[in-house]
Amino acid sequence: MNKKKIIITLMAIIIVAIILLFGFYKYNRKKVYDNLVSNAEEYMALEEYDKAIAMYKQAMEYKLSDRVQKDIIEAKNLKSEKEIYNIALEFMNNKKYLQAIEEFNKIKRKDSKFYTKAKDKIDKCIKIFNEININNAKESAEKKEYDKAQKYLNEILNIDEKNTGVIALKEYYEKKKIEEQHMNQKKENKPTVTATEISVDEACNLAKKYANNKVENTKYKYDHMDKKGDIQYYVIHAFEDMSDHIATNGWYYVDKFTGKVYEWDLASDKLIPLN
Repeated sequence: MNKKKIIITLMAIIIVAIILLFGFYKYNRKKVYDNLVSNAEEYMALEEYDKAIAMYKQAMEYKLSDRVQKDIIEAKNLKSEKEIYNIALEFMNNKKYLQAIEEFNKIKRKDSKFYTKAKDKIDKCIKIFNEININNAKESAEKKEYDKAQKYLNEILNIDEKNTGVIALKEYYEKKKIEEQHMNQKKENKPTVTATEISVDEACNLAKKYANNKVENTKYKYDHMDKKGDIQYYVIHAFEDMSDHIATNGWYYVDKFTGKVYEWDLASDKLIPLN
């Protein structure tokens, strides 16, 4: 009878030991899991997303969790957005504001931390870009180069089309240009129109025909008249109409009477013959 009691007691001890060991095992795995998740969250806060993903994946080896799976997806999204943000920031630091805006706009998730940061940078890029072009426009207008001034303002309107101040300034320069033309016409006593001039549509078609940069979906639209020396030109704007902005591909001058086409080099302010 004593032997039977001893066996029962030993079995009870063994069972209790197994239960305790299993509980310790479960506790230890949970502790490791919690530590891994905590480390991952710290890496997320530091924007070290590769390390965070690695920690989350290790945690999943200890416990399958829908929450951790979602955190992995979020970390991957943030990693991608950070890479885009840094590329855009490099463009901005190099004063390539249009390229920077284009990159910042690739961050689409409104609940992302990088979306808010990107929008703030876009506003700063637009402000700096506008200031540069307005200053250039004013300098050109002071030299009575009103067409050149309007080109700088058009660059602003391509990304900020509702800028009422720029629209008003462009209208003012157009008025000043017409006044200047009338004064010159009186001095020269020359007619402004002859029977041999080509039409606006013909000028647009000629620009499209001879343009060097033939990008698919490029539109060619008459923008204004310009006069260099004794020659009058149709100025044609070549651009792509994007969903959220207009991308300029070039400016073309077409002789109003001969149909000769030139590409305008903005940097040197020279006309390059194309035909």
